[in-house]
Amino acid sequence: MKRGSLIVIFLLLVASLGWGQGTSQPSSSGTSGTQAGTASQSKAPASRSAQRQQHRHQMEAMNKEHMEAMKAQLHKLHADLDQMKANVDKIADANEKARWQANVDMWQTMVDHLDQMMKHMEAMPGPGMGGGMMRHHGMGGMGPGQPGAPPPPPPAKPE
Repeated sequence: MKRGSLIVIFLLLVASLGWGQGTSQPSSSGTSGTQAGTASQSKAPASRSAQRQQHRHQMEAMNKEHMEAMKAQLHKLHADLDQMKANVDKIADANEKARWQANVDMWQTMVDHLDQMMKHMEAMPGPGMGGGMMRHHGMGGMGPGQPGAPPPPPPAKPE
């Protein structure tokens, strides 16, 4: 019986020590803990501001890279479309030529649409696809359907 009661007391002691460590206790140094907390709180907003500024610069650089990549891809699409147009002119069979002309027309529509999108993105306020792009898509600021927002552009007219 004595051994059983010692085990129970030991378990209660271990449990109470573990429970005490799990709760937060104030610093034993009194004012130094308060001063350290105040100092870390005053550094936190400045640190967050610096982090936001750094993140903004990273996003601007990334957006600029994306815009340049999109311009390069669009330039390649224009070159490929010009090549397709030249090849269609060389096709003798009327049915085959009509089939390829429909393909060229579809790609011309797509490239025209991408050109229009690129012009809109370049015209948006902010760096490239930055803040203006996000505001335009309802992530803040005036987006379509919000009071004061500009109307959406008319759809491109097929030629």
